[in-house]
Amino acid sequence: MIICTKEKCTGCGVCVDVCEKQAIIMKPDRHGFFYPEIIDDICINCSACQRKCPALAEEKNDNYVRSIYAAWNKNKGVRKTSSSGGVFSVLVDHALCQSGVVAGAMWNENYEVHHTIIDSKKDMFLLRGSKYLQSHTDSIYAKVKECLLAGKKVLFSGTPCQNHALKNYLGKNYDDLITVDVICHGVPSDRVFQRYLNERSENGKREIKQIRFRHKKPYWDWCNVTIDYENGQPYSVSTTEDSYFTLFNIGYSLRPSCSQCKYASQTRIGDITLADFWGFLPKGFKMHRFLLGVSLVMINTPKGESVFDQISQSLVFQKASLEDALLSNKALCAPFAVPHEKSIAFWNDFEAGMSIDQLRDKYAKNTIMKPSGFSLIYERLYKMYRWTLRK
Repeated sequence: MIICTKEKCTGCGVCVDVCEKQAIIMKPDRHGFFYPEIIDDICINCSACQRKCPALAEEKNDNYVRSIYAAWNKNKGVRKTSSSGGVFSVLVDHALCQSGVVAGAMWNENYEVHHTIIDSKKDMFLLRGSKYLQSHTDSIYAKVKECLLAGKKVLFSGTPCQNHALKNYLGKNYDDLITVDVICHGVPSDRVFQRYLNERSENGKREIKQIRFRHKKPYWDWCNVTIDYENGQPYSVSTTEDSYFTLFNIGYSLRPSCSQCKYASQTRIGDITLADFWGFLPKGFKMHRFLLGVSLVMINTPKGESVFDQISQSLVFQKASLEDALLSNKALCAPFAVPHEKSIAFWNDFEAGMSIDQLRDKYAKNTIMKPSGFSLIYERLYKMYRWTLRK
């Protein structure tokens, strides 16, 4: 039995949760993307997995964007350690203050990303920060349902396909559930990442302590990938110079289904959509400190509106337009895709053992260039204070 074609499978893992016979496991292919494998001796061909599969579901989503904001967390410390404006942390804090729980993505000790549930503010840091890997959902949909049936409020955060998987698994709306999706660029390969880590750790000779994909050093617009080690100087370079991030950014290391993502649109799955507000330009003094990180917040449902109203006192924000959001968030219009021939060549070179740095040099060198010196200073000052010139 095949649930859906490999080209369509998003790896959301809902098929594992929905199978009452535990006849489905997720296994990586040769490129490091996880797909469901059915144990024929256990499977009873009930087709429950197909009925709940988001890749096979008819599109019935009518969550059109109601309002859009540029926003950031008033807590400077949280904002500094967040990937963009720290709005997600405000949502998490709000849910926990209501004795609720939060489902989101965290690193494990092997630097793999897994979905987990937290119920304490002391664990908020686990979910903070962008991971740039697909998370293993680990029965998260079943765990969320258990919490809802126990009367708990739940904040769920994930990619649009994971949000769609949760809604299909639940089968109905729950008043106590708030869903947050992200404007997703795509999910890269676990094996590409593990090779990258092996190279950055010098084949395990340097023990990695922490990974920060979006280290503000000190600003958000041109941030760094920073890897801290137990001993010695950290590895820290601009995202435009880091090999793993560049291959992700251009699209070479992304999952095949990401190139035809049906969620890359202005019709959203979550109650709230979060992203970086790339291209943001302040309209007044209140927002001129945006270079420390600004989030794009899209409110898609009445539930989302209610939550935003409740957390707004913890934010600095201004209204924005859909046109502003579209300027530099391509995934609101179309998925990222690399030409098929180039993608085949890339994966052939990967399988042949080419290093991540070599792959970047061959396929994506100098594709995005960071301004330097005076140009960078001028660009930042102009963006911060251009509103004074337009009065």
